[in-house]
Amino acid sequence: MWTGMAFDKLSNRFLFQSAEDTDVLNLRNSNLPGLDNPVWIEGGFVISSLSKYIDRFFIYDSNAQLVKSVVNPDLIFKENYNEGILADILSTRMCVTPDRSKVILAGRYLDLIEIYDSKGNLQKMLKGPEKEFDLKFDTKRSIERSTLVKSEETKRAYLAVQATNNNIYALYSGKNKKDKEHYSYSKLLYVFSLNGNVMVKYTLDTPNY
Repeated sequence: MWTGMAFDKLSNRFLFQSAEDTDVLNLRNSNLPGLDNPVWIEGGFVISSLSKYIDRFFIYDSNAQLVKSVVNPDLIFKENYNEGILADILSTRMCVTPDRSKVILAGRYLDLIEIYDSKGNLQKMLKGPEKEFDLKFDTKRSIERSTLVKSEETKRAYLAVQATNNNIYALYSGKNKKDKEHYSYSKLLYVFSLNGNVMVKYTLDTPNY
């Protein structure tokens, strides 16, 4: 039995919009497969594709029309593997600063942080925090399946990323699958400035993901 406020009072309290007042974006007709993590920016939104790697993300206008595919001019790809494997290796977590001026990508399997302006221009790219981050995976099975197949040696890099208008907060793993603590959880939180400087490293009380 419902014991809370009546639905009409709840709607009035939180000023829910009716369906007539809400714009619904239909991305099903997009020719980009694997669309992931849409985030609003001024005049539209940005979105990444789990099946792409050269295109780091895409900028759409408010009518869901593609404005620009964004590439990183500082990334040079050695295409030793097919697109499915490389898309997994170079997949990222994405966030946007509250003022919508910066787009931040944090690598899931490569320890890279990419900082772009809202027009898709690369501002800064960070490598680290480890000096030598070596991605290992099951090469044979990955080639057979056309996707990244992890091995016991496979490491995770950044698990999550958020930003203020001044700083980037990135949860970093650095662990591999055989570690005692699951590699998708971590206590290490790094704070970077939007200029790419490391500000502080926090060790949290409990693992997060």
